[in-house]
Amino acid sequence: MNFILVFTIKAMVILGMFHLPLSIQLNPIEIEINEIRKESGLAELKPSLCLRDRASIRLNEVKDVWSHTRPNGSISYTAKNCGGTTQGENLAKEFVSTDTAIVGWLNSPTHKEVIMSDTKYIGVVLKDGYLVMEVNN
Repeated sequence: MNFILVFTIKAMVILGMFHLPLSIQLNPIEIEINEIRKESGLAELKPSLCLRDRASIRLNEVKDVWSHTRPNGSISYTAKNCGGTTQGENLAKEFVSTDTAIVGWLNSPTHKEVIMSDTKYIGVVLKDGYLVMEVNN
């Protein structure tokens, strides 16, 4: 019985179905988002490899279709199941710096809501001039 349980958990970890508190470090953009949250009295978000994987998938998708809807017509968070009941996504492209992208998000009520949402985990990916932030609880 213990072998099956351990194997199942290991398989779920390999498949990226958990947010693990391994030695995952926040990247500079995630740190900046947490600073903004702290200034508003909100809890810091923990880094999630699963959400970073989802953000990578979404980054490749938004290069072709700039939308929170996936190319197959489904909602963004279906790109990878990372659990949680509250999901959020912010996208940015053609920005001068990541700071200007974040300021743009903060100046948009719906994007700011994602940053300030009641979530616990964050995954941010920056590549080829595209910035994708995924959050969930």
